[in-house]
Amino acid sequence: MNRASSLRSRRRAATAPLPLFAWAARHATPLRPTAPAPRLLLLPDAPDADGQPRVALALPTLSTGRRAALVIFPTIAAALAALRTMEGVR
Repeated sequence: MNRASSLRSRRRAATAPLPLFAWAARHATPLRPTAPAPRLLLLPDAPDADGQPRVALALPTLSTGRRAALVIFPTIAAALAALRTMEGVR
């Protein structure tokens, strides 16, 4: 009984507690700067032949100071598919 308690105390004394996220500092990778994400816009003022509002993707510009480019799609499904492919390339 005495021997078991002395082994436990030696094990506790041998390992020093680490700070909570010490491993994160050792394994940190440099972060890439991210560009602003494209936005999905509903254009109620630009209806199609059936009267449904069109959908556009607003593609942000990086640092040129210009307005975001709008890419208009016929359906929401087409705009979401294009957005998925853009996010897959990022």
